[in-house]
Formats: sequence, C-alpha cells, structure tokens
Amino acid sequence: MCDAVGVKMPTLYHFFGSKQGLIDAVIARGFDMYLGEKSAMESSGDPIQDLREG
Repeated sequence: MCDAVGVKMPTLYHFFGSKQGLIDAVIARGFDMYLGEKSAMESSGDPIQDLREG
C-alpha cells in the first residue's frame, strides 16, 4: 500500500498509528466531505425530494 502512494511505512505509522488508523482517517474525511456538501444544499421545501437529492 505504501509503495502505491510513495510513502514509507514509518511515515504511515507516524501520522496514523496503523493501517486501520489510515482507513479510519479516510472514512472520517469522506464523511466530513459528505456532510459539508449536504449542509450546503438548500431545502427545496419538499422533505422527500431533499432526501432524494441528499
């Protein structure tokens, strides 16, 4: 995995503690991005439509 992104294993452990720590950080970042986009959306006035677009 480290070779694919050009990072040495000690760097991974320094920033994330473990491979699982890296996975957790990626998931958290993706969720934060999703919530940011969702909160920036304006309500259409129709909750069902908002759910579809969300």
